[in-house]
Amino acid sequence: MTAPLWTPSAEAVSRANLTRFTAEHRPDADYAGLWRWSVDRPEEFWPAIWSFGGVIADVRPAGRQWDAVLE
Repeated sequence: MTAPLWTPSAEAVSRANLTRFTAEHRPDADYAGLWRWSVDRPEEFWPAIWSFGGVIADVRPAGRQWDAVLE
């Protein structure tokens, strides 16, 4: 295995949006765990991403901003 071309500093990692998102939604998860959540439970993961990212969308009759997460 080759070494990465770049590795962020601990300070950059601590300030990263991905670090903040993980802390809010899956505090015990590492990157692989976060990925696994996104694959295994997309109906939970994607609404969390929308909320975290501040996505603005019309609310549907069911009270959500989408009809289905995955078709």
